Amino acid sequence: MATRGVEIKLSFERYDCTPSYTDWCAFESRLLGHGGTSDDHGWSYSDVFRGVDDGGANGNALPAPAANADDRAAIRLRRKRLKGSHSYLILHLSNKFWVDKLSAPPFLGDGEQSFNELKAHCCVTPDVVDTQDLQQEWRTVTIAKDIGSMENTVLELSNLLDAKNALIPAGQQFSDEDTAERILRCIAAQSRLFAESATRELNALAGNPGQPGVRQFQGPPPAGGGARPRDRAAMVAYYHSQWRAAYRSGAITKVAATKLKAMLNFCDRHTAEWFVYFMTGCTADEVEGCMGELETRVRSRLKEGKIWNWHIDNDLALIKASRQQAAADLIVAVSRRVPHLSNSNPVAERLWRTLEETVRRTVAFAGDAPLCLWPWIVSQAEQSSCTQSETGGALECISV
Repeated sequence: MATRGVEIKLSFERYDCTPSYTDWCAFESRLLGHGGTSDDHGWSYSDVFRGVDDGGANGNALPAPAANADDRAAIRLRRKRLKGSHSYLILHLSNKFWVDKLSAPPFLGDGEQSFNELKAHCCVTPDVVDTQDLQQEWRTVTIAKDIGSMENTVLELSNLLDAKNALIPAGQQFSDEDTAERILRCIAAQSRLFAESATRELNALAGNPGQPGVRQFQGPPPAGGGARPRDRAAMVAYYHSQWRAAYRSGAITKVAATKLKAMLNFCDRHTAEWFVYFMTGCTADEVEGCMGELETRVRSRLKEGKIWNWHIDNDLALIKASRQQAAADLIVAVSRRVPHLSNSNPVAERLWRTLEETVRRTVAFAGDAPLCLWPWIVSQAEQSSCTQSETGGALECISV
């Protein structure tokens, strides 16, 4: 039986249509960014999705009836854009339900209506918790974790902060002043070469340029009066040129980003064993995945195949994970620490102190060793402490 292959060219990775504010924003950005090819009247698929082309919800109305050749061309091109944008949209969806739904009337051949229907379902309005999580993700950006040391580190850092800030709802976003200060803090934390100048600029006051203790990078005074804002563009350009020169001279060596944002430890009070897992983001799904790895690792030693008590801190990811089915099948009871009270999760807290001291001393002793080695240091410490005995008593868990 003869078979035939069909080559499908995608502009970007397909979207699975899972309702999520951040996932939708990423998909919409790619969809609009790659859909910019214009027709004879200058309109593109991106304009159709935004409804700003001729005949769109936010554009000029099409002539009715068509009085001349230009009017007829406008109507014809509008129909062509609607059909083409519809095909372009469903081509980049991996969810069969949505592909089938948008391939039937009244959405068939109408890219604008199909896009609006998909957006209404998938673009979930972020609540207070979601907004705070996005803000916290912005605040925790670092060069070592997210960028790495390379020639264009400062520019990449500035672009990443802008990209994460764009995901935060309007009115809750960080200002240019906040971004400039975050860049200075990241530079000071990553490079001993620029730590002094970046810290000095961060702590300097607004005022007349050239005066002692006054910022080097400032904008003009506001028209209504007040302190001069930081000149972020000039500051980024300066530190980019300095960082690039230091990198090319070898004063700064190339180090890849670790991409690791959190550690999760499990401490068994019965055996004094502990297990550490690294996460790229402290989410309930990742915590559940770590629990699955732990179960596989100690399944043969679990008493009756169960963890009898899982004692956790008040991290939201741990709380959500404890309510999922995988946790319900493995754990008999879940208890939580008292918020903001030290020594209420004592075994796990003492382990973090020991691990942090180990990492700091090892990195300090190694001199210029890259910070990306810290997960390896923790893994080595974990392996050297492992024992083989029955487990399954009280398990403490905490993440940082």
